Amino acid sequence: MKIVNKKLLSLLHDTIVAIIAIVLSYMLRFNFSIPKVYQDQLLFLIVPIILISLFINKYHEIYKISWRFISISDIKRIMISEINIVIILYLLVANPFINIMNLTEFNKVMPFSVFIIFPILQFLGLICNRILFRFITSSNKISKKKATKKNIILININKNTPSIINEITQSSDWNIVAILDNDEQMHNRIIEGISVEGSISSISNLVKRYSIDRVVLCGELKNSKDASFLIEITNNLGLKLLTLPATTNFVSEKYTYSSIRPVQIEDLLGRETVQLDFKNLTNFISNKNCLVSGAGGSIGSEICRQLINLKPKKIVCIDLSEASLYKIEQEFNYSKVNIQYFIDDIRNENKLDKIFKKNKIDIVFHAAAYKHVPLLEKSNVESAIRNNVFGTKVISDLAIQNKVKKFVYISTDKAVNPKGVMGQTKRLAELICQNHQNNSKETLFLIVRFGNVLNSSGSVIPKFREQIASGGPLTVTHKDITRYFMSISEAAQLVIKASHLSEGKEIYVLEMGKPIKIFNLAKQMIKLSGFKEDEIDIIFTGLRGGEKLYEELLYDEETSIKTSQNKLRISVAENFKKIDFKLLVSWIQSLSSKDEKLIKKELLNFIKN
Repeated sequence: MKIVNKKLLSLLHDTIVAIIAIVLSYMLRFNFSIPKVYQDQLLFLIVPIILISLFINKYHEIYKISWRFISISDIKRIMISEINIVIILYLLVANPFINIMNLTEFNKVMPFSVFIIFPILQFLGLICNRILFRFITSSNKISKKKATKKNIILININKNTPSIINEITQSSDWNIVAILDNDEQMHNRIIEGISVEGSISSISNLVKRYSIDRVVLCGELKNSKDASFLIEITNNLGLKLLTLPATTNFVSEKYTYSSIRPVQIEDLLGRETVQLDFKNLTNFISNKNCLVSGAGGSIGSEICRQLINLKPKKIVCIDLSEASLYKIEQEFNYSKVNIQYFIDDIRNENKLDKIFKKNKIDIVFHAAAYKHVPLLEKSNVESAIRNNVFGTKVISDLAIQNKVKKFVYISTDKAVNPKGVMGQTKRLAELICQNHQNNSKETLFLIVRFGNVLNSSGSVIPKFREQIASGGPLTVTHKDITRYFMSISEAAQLVIKASHLSEGKEIYVLEMGKPIKIFNLAKQMIKLSGFKEDEIDIIFTGLRGGEKLYEELLYDEETSIKTSQNKLRISVAENFKKIDFKLLVSWIQSLSSKDEKLIKKELLNFIKN
């Protein structure tokens, strides 16, 4: 009942505004002395004009706008409504050639100046009162709570800063005392009533001036140096470091107060969020049947999440792990997209062929692979080859046989000059796809190569979190070891974008930014957890079998060129090794009778030019 009353009050308000606007328009037109004929015309038109205005406003849902939270988008909606009112009024009462309402009895149609003045006055009346109401209510709320609020600082300015400030002011018990940003052009500016006091290095001065409780980081920092400083200074000052991270979903860009959470190391690795053309990607993916192998894994499941946003006709999820597949099946229960789940091995050719034929697959995202370097290096070489190499051979052959339009192979930086079994098997799988690129006429094959993804299963960050939770020590293989890092969401989005851009025969390389020294990463995570460096030990365990000190994304003989998509490049290889597929399959079938030392030697021979 309360909501109904508010809507009725809004309707009454807008009716009064319309009456005042049309009457005042005539008065302004005739210098407050309206001739008799136009007085009669005004009386004749006032009810239809009010009804037209109210109807158009209702159509544009103007009465659903909350006066307390009116925004720029709401004002734009009111403006569009007024434009439509102008068009309709012109057709009905101001067009001398059409004159639908037949105003000839008043000798003249509605004066053109009245037709122009009325919507302007009405627009101002609609927005000014709403903005004034918001100002009064928000001021009252702020004054009542200001005494109990805790002082905070915002770090980083972006396009969402005004809405973030409003959200925190309206919904929290915090008082924003300042904004800090390293962009000098923004210094001494005021955003939503909050002053930009200077660069991030000014935190110490503000803590002395105000009783600061915590610091809120809005989005990503632009470089790792700023991230290191922010961790160090907040740790030393005993401030809580929180973040309202940049959105990584294709569709959603909404920030809310409830999204604020403690900073995690992933937020501070100095990478800007990838920006993709959602409309073109939706047009590309919609009405297509997509198959994702390894769908229960870190990369595979994220590819599925991003595909769901793009509204494909169907997603076919294949994974050998029942637990992993069940987990994503529960997660995707809400989705309106048709999703099929198959617990199966990608080496099961007969079963896989039935899946391809029944579901008429258009695009394959092949993410299934064994990837844990030390585990594959010892006692599991044969399993790595059968899964990573033979599995790729089976699913790629079926893609060709079933005339799949595009086949996307998810590779790794470890396939470049591979030192261990994992990288060597991934490189051999790349060679299979490259050979298919030359021979397949209907199926386009592309390879996407990138480094480590944050928080993937078995990766270093979850491992460090567990070690910190248990009191340490943190184990690092070598003091100088470095790795490239990218968020799972970013990697998955760029993989899908590569499939959109590809015309076949490419190796796409994701720009991974600067390599991160794992030792420094360990120290930062200790500080983010609220500990001093000397409170948790870091020990060096030595490089593991098959592990490289530095990762590479390109071979020496490869160069890369830019694409239209930021952070996505195409590797240009001069040549690659031709594979005898019959010999390859025969060799794989013979592995059970050979020892691992010989298998490793023969594997290396297969990938050497």
